[in-house]
Amino acid sequence: MLTVYLGNWQQGRAAEKRGLQAQFDVRVGEPPVLLDSRSRDMELRYRQAVAEGEWLVAKQIYVDNKVNHEVAGYHVITHAAEAGQASGTYVLVNRGWIPRGPILSAALLWVEVPSGHVRITGQLSVPTSRFPGVVGAVDPR
Repeated sequence: MLTVYLGNWQQGRAAEKRGLQAQFDVRVGEPPVLLDSRSRDMELRYRQAVAEGEWLVAKQIYVDNKVNHEVAGYHVITHAAEAGQASGTYVLVNRGWIPRGPILSAALLWVEVPSGHVRITGQLSVPTSRFPGVVGAVDPR
C-alpha cells in the first residue's frame, strides 16, 4: 500500500514539474515587462523584466551558506525602490554570489552598491513562502 502511495506521489510531482517547465518555456520567450508598484501579478513568474529605481543600501541582505564550485559564500540580495515612489514596494535583486573570506560574520561584509538611478534587467522568480509579503525578485543574468 505504501509503495502505491509513493508511486502516485511521484507521478503527481512529475506532472507538477512538467507544468512548471511548460510555464517557464512560454514565459521566458515573452517580451520583457516593465515593473512598477502595481506589478503584483503572480503570472509574471519567469518573465523577463525591467525595473528602474534606486538601490536601498541599508536593506542589503547576505544569504549565508551558499556554495559555488565547492567554495562557501553568500548571495547578495539588494532592495531596489521604484524611482520617486514612497509606496514601500521593493524589488529584491539577487546581485550575485561572493566567496566567504577570512571574515566569518556577514555583519562585517560590505558589497558596494552604485548610487543614483539604476535600470535593472533580469528574470522574475518567486521567493519561498518563508518570505511573506514578497511578490517577486529579479535574478540578473
